[in-house]
Amino acid sequence: MWSWYLLPRHRVSASDPLVAFFPHPPFGRRADLVLTLAEQSRPRDATGPPLRANGQVVLYRLRRGLPGPDRSSRALIFDVTRITY
Repeated sequence: MWSWYLLPRHRVSASDPLVAFFPHPPFGRRADLVLTLAEQSRPRDATGPPLRANGQVVLYRLRRGLPGPDRSSRALIFDVTRITY
């Protein structure tokens, strides 16, 4: 979720979104960039060296032509429709 806040001008999607808890990017795999945790291995679909990295995350460019629809969006999805106490 916080990656969306760091990339507000980019369309984003998430392979494992936090559904029904926070507003989240749509589920998807196709994009221009991929953000991974620093302790994770390099994504198979990444191309070239990391664009940016720090102690927590690494940003890679994704190769073009990945299969599947592009569901990336600048808008977040909020699944919660009702809150009860």
